[in-house]
Amino acid sequence: MTTLKRSIPFVAMLLATAVATAEDPARLFPAETKIFIAWDGVFKDWPGVVDRIVEKYPEFVADAFDEDVLAALRLAEDVIRHPGAVGLTRLDMEGDFAVAAFVQPKDAADEKRMLADLEHVLQSSDWEMQDCRLSGHAMRQGVQEGITINWGAVNGHVLFAVGANGLDNVVALIDGSGGASLADDNSYKDAIRRLPPTSDGGVVIYANAQKMMDIIRGGMESVGADAEFVEAILGATGLSSVQYKIIRSSGGWNNWRFDVFARINGPYNGILRAFDQKPLTKEDISLIPEDAYMAYVGNFDLAALWEETLNVISEVEPGMLPTVEGGIEAATPFLGFSIPNDLFPAIGDTWAIYNAPETGGPLGFVMVVDARDPQKLLAAAQRINELIDLGVSNVGARLIKKEMKHNGTTIHYMA
Repeated sequence: MTTLKRSIPFVAMLLATAVATAEDPARLFPAETKIFIAWDGVFKDWPGVVDRIVEKYPEFVADAFDEDVLAALRLAEDVIRHPGAVGLTRLDMEGDFAVAAFVQPKDAADEKRMLADLEHVLQSSDWEMQDCRLSGHAMRQGVQEGITINWGAVNGHVLFAVGANGLDNVVALIDGSGGASLADDNSYKDAIRRLPPTSDGGVVIYANAQKMMDIIRGGMESVGADAEFVEAILGATGLSSVQYKIIRSSGGWNNWRFDVFARINGPYNGILRAFDQKPLTKEDISLIPEDAYMAYVGNFDLAALWEETLNVISEVEPGMLPTVEGGIEAATPFLGFSIPNDLFPAIGDTWAIYNAPETGGPLGFVMVVDARDPQKLLAAAQRINELIDLGVSNVGARLIKKEMKHNGTTIHYMA
């Protein structure tokens, strides 16, 4: 229970996975920030939801929640309804880290309520709390089991951080006495420029992959890994080619939109091969019914990805290649087909997932896969069904194979 209560304030500060406001909140985070999330106020038109529930269902709330939980819920509601941001500003493989967050309350009353709820939640846990000052500002600090947290309000920002000195750079940037901010970082500026204009707000998530790779490099080399070997792994897997990735969701409930962009500064090796696909066509999109509740369509070539996986293994650890290929070969007689030689080549590179009224409503999902060799793919699917049936029968159950016609298509299923 102590661990849960310790985590409530931090979770509350992170609940809003977020978006850039007109005044970019990245200006309040240091340039070395690795991961950054910002929001401009989610559910801001629905104030006081927690208090209204308490007022409408007092007996249920009294039985189900204590005041500590209610304070955490009110805090979480305030966090997601107001503009704010959270960033991973420091991290190393030895466990040293700092995560800082801020929320911009609407007025002094909002600020006072947020701080009171945060203080209430922390007082119910085992934090050793005390007053402190940071760059002349009155703050609060808590210490428990070697972990330090700080919180307070500075110039209209409610601040919270986990990790020693987690707020130092943020407060300095708010005061105007700090150094370069994330908003000055060239990679971040390039990422923001890639997003199309929007007036709907939403959520922005930015991750600087190269800064994270530097942490991995340092960690592996600290345990004796050869630098050349580390670079070989990062290069062969494609990780060293990724500069950053940025995601924004916006538009609201009835017009939700996701924009995703990744900066690649090298070859599409390793896992990046999965993203090196041909553009979608109208025919690909036509796989989705017009009345679908939700849908995903993408190109993904399993055969090419398997080939690239073997290339990565041969570059990083050539001695493992015979073991992998031998394992696949040994499984072939049991399966009745070869996964890399029969199954993968039979599957095309277009995949679609959707749910629609005719597929059973919101809970009925359908996956459509392009088939290069339908007969070979069907034979593999039938063999997989036989293996599933065998496994089920071993525990005393039984599956019956059935089929049905739908729009001229034969559908095989088990029940």
